[in-house]
Amino acid sequence: MASAGSAATVAAHTGAHIAGVNISAAQLEVARTANFDPQVRDLLEFVEGDAMDLPFPDEHFDGAFSIEAPYRPARSTSNGA
Repeated sequence: MASAGSAATVAAHTGAHIAGVNISAAQLEVARTANFDPQVRDLLEFVEGDAMDLPFPDEHFDGAFSIEAPYRPARSTSNGA
């Protein structure tokens, strides 16, 4: 999500509000300073966070997609496996 190009494309074509989540503050800064059309920029939000512990309430989104991240990240279990 370094440049948020895919998210910006979705926002531009659909008017959807897009929240980009990344654990890297440096990549978020690149996305925040990208030269987006002002109407598209208003649809984009960039948040520092961990995909395994998203900083949003349940059922906050209508959909999700992932770029450059594992589809099924490993989850810890109570037995330590």
